[in-house]
Amino acid sequence: MPLRPDPLPQDAAQLTRIILSLDEENADLKARVAFLEGQLFGPKSEKMTAIDPTQATLDLGDLSDIPEAANDDVAPVADGPKQERRSPSRNIGRLPKHLPRYEELIEPESKICPCCSFELHCVGTDVSEALDIVPAVVRVKRTIRPRYACRACESVIVQAPAPARVMDGGMVTTAFAAHVAVSKFAWHLPLHRQAQMLASCGMVIDRGTLGAWVTRVAWWLGLLYDALTDFIRSQPRVTEQLHIEVKAKVLQNVRFKYACRHCDRTGINTPVVLAPMPAQPLPGSIATASTLAFALVHKYVDGTPLYRLAQAFERAGVPVSRGALGHWVIGSSERHLSRIYDALKLRLRSQPLIHGDETTVQVLKEKDREATSTSFMWAYRSGEDSGEPIVLLDYRPGRGQIYPQAFLGDYRGILMSDGYTAWRTLAGATHIGCMAHSRRRFIDALKTRKKGGGPPEQALKFFEQLYRIESQAENEKPEVGETQADCIRRFRQQHSVPILIALKAWLDDIAPKVLPDSKIGDAVSYTLNQWEYLTRYTEDGRMSIDNNLLERDIRIFATGRKSWLFSDTVDGARASAVVYSIMLTCRACGVEPLAYLRHVLSELPQRATDTDITDLLPFNFTKAAAA
Repeated sequence: MPLRPDPLPQDAAQLTRIILSLDEENADLKARVAFLEGQLFGPKSEKMTAIDPTQATLDLGDLSDIPEAANDDVAPVADGPKQERRSPSRNIGRLPKHLPRYEELIEPESKICPCCSFELHCVGTDVSEALDIVPAVVRVKRTIRPRYACRACESVIVQAPAPARVMDGGMVTTAFAAHVAVSKFAWHLPLHRQAQMLASCGMVIDRGTLGAWVTRVAWWLGLLYDALTDFIRSQPRVTEQLHIEVKAKVLQNVRFKYACRHCDRTGINTPVVLAPMPAQPLPGSIATASTLAFALVHKYVDGTPLYRLAQAFERAGVPVSRGALGHWVIGSSERHLSRIYDALKLRLRSQPLIHGDETTVQVLKEKDREATSTSFMWAYRSGEDSGEPIVLLDYRPGRGQIYPQAFLGDYRGILMSDGYTAWRTLAGATHIGCMAHSRRRFIDALKTRKKGGGPPEQALKFFEQLYRIESQAENEKPEVGETQADCIRRFRQQHSVPILIALKAWLDDIAPKVLPDSKIGDAVSYTLNQWEYLTRYTEDGRMSIDNNLLERDIRIFATGRKSWLFSDTVDGARASAVVYSIMLTCRACGVEPLAYLRHVLSELPQRATDTDITDLLPFNFTKAAAA
């Protein structure tokens, strides 16, 4: 209907209809504006918080001038005349001489001449070199100050004064405090990630403690800052450089050549015995298993793009191009880690419960597709109570139903997913819905109301009760002869089902009263359409109320995606899916990813492709480490 009909009707009933129609349209537009403002400026958390209606909205002005983020595959374009392209510097067959060397001596199994059975003597050596990484080692520094007394007078006690510390009474050394500060401000590692990395080494340090250390370091550096400021002001020219040191060393594989003196004197042909070269993760590459693990963890756990990692190697005096790092990632995935991935995939299909979801990813160079096309990472995860925690990502160019069907096959267990119809096409599975998706829609509806309250808040009270019951069910102790799953089912039937019945009656009552195109109308419609799947969790104690377990794992992938933005090729996207799967599975199993990758990348090249690798799966790695 036009905004102002010309001429306006004279009938009061028609004018009333026009006014009511405009009021509905105006209310819908206001709700959309409020929702979009909440998405831009409001909190991302789904927790309900009180909002002060008198607080003004922050005006950020025009955001169109914000520069684009850096990525892994596009180099910044400089203004001005085009410069000549420099040929990239590479290490081909030789590693920098300044790096420390350590040797691994590889001897043949026997030093007895196969011809005459005399002892062989060394006639030469073959030496090969590979780049190795030494990970950070957390240790405890003990300061010992003996006390000395005089036996003659016994009145004097001498003891060396305690050395000054960066923090009085603190348990951290100067080197440790410097490491935390450099990791945060030079490597852009947030303190919560550093706390996670230290926890993987067995050292639990709160993020607030790390922040206090950084504050103390800044206080000490303030003296240096003032001195540097005075120096800069006294100089006609200022030059600044940022230097970050990465410790690297070269592994030399030394293989002696042995020959038989007896055969040399009496025989025509003198046999020469040389120990075989150990199988390398990437034949012909300078990267050892430790180096590959270092690169994979920094990209897929710490979220460091490959171009930034290449800069770190460059500063260490080891020029490794971004392309070479990409080949390391793809090669590690295709040659070795895909074997772990396939074994985990077979184990996942045998799980009684699987969580499923999908998220977007962009691939630039894909056949018959535009660079701006949207592809997908399909995510799968075992249940929270599984003895073999598994998280897998599967790269696919689309969002069709053929992809989960191809991955899960004829899966007959329980499948948790959102309301997307592609998941529901698996005929043999028992499907359950995600209560968090329904709750999230009512939260979005609440954000459109500047004063809060109303139907969205009434619905959220039902959800609050349902989730409180879930927390109580987890702590409920089973009765004699009852399993934990049966106990949870009994508790839900007793407490959750009545609340669900009340929620259904409330939804049926309010559905005709809300606008279908509004946020509250969408929330009510979604919940009613998915009701059968949303309530099925009360029938089986093994089922989860929502899909948040998998969504938390996908958030790790989404955080990394903000750094590298896209994959250059399909092979790179598939490799990312494999590596992310193994990293997320390690996270679910409580396995330190760097130690695990160093182990499997050293072990897998030694094993034939048809060899059993069950002992190398992440949930078995913890058992082997404990043994």
